[in-house]
Amino acid sequence: MVVFLGWAGYTYVSQVFQLEDMQKEYAQNEVEKKKAEQIRNDLQHEVNRLDDPEYLLDIARSKGMTLPDERLIRTEEE
Repeated sequence: MVVFLGWAGYTYVSQVFQLEDMQKEYAQNEVEKKKAEQIRNDLQHEVNRLDDPEYLLDIARSKGMTLPDERLIRTEEE
């Protein structure tokens, strides 16, 4: 009987420590998951913006590109 109680106590304590370790690992994984989801959402937002012709024109113009019959007017500050 004493041996059984000793084994049960040892098993219980061991499982408590394992549970704490797993909870810490779970919390870390949740933080990493939220960061990854935020990055994914930011990238999806950027992809959606790239579908907008006005946004593409703004990017192209910022790199000095123009449409075929378009003239680029710059101020002295640029």
